[in-house]
Amino acid sequence: MYYGDLNEKIWTDKYVNCTTADRIENRNVPGDGKFDVCDIAKR
Repeated sequence: MYYGDLNEKIWTDKYVNCTTADRIENRNVPGDGKFDVCDIAKR
């Protein structure tokens, strides 16, 4: 899912480092092209 907020301060790919997921597709490391944000926040 993509959210329409283009605030680059929120949609980064440099902080989350999750390597414990069973499936390699669900792992998220800095610089992999996956967003850090994992929840859509209500504003």
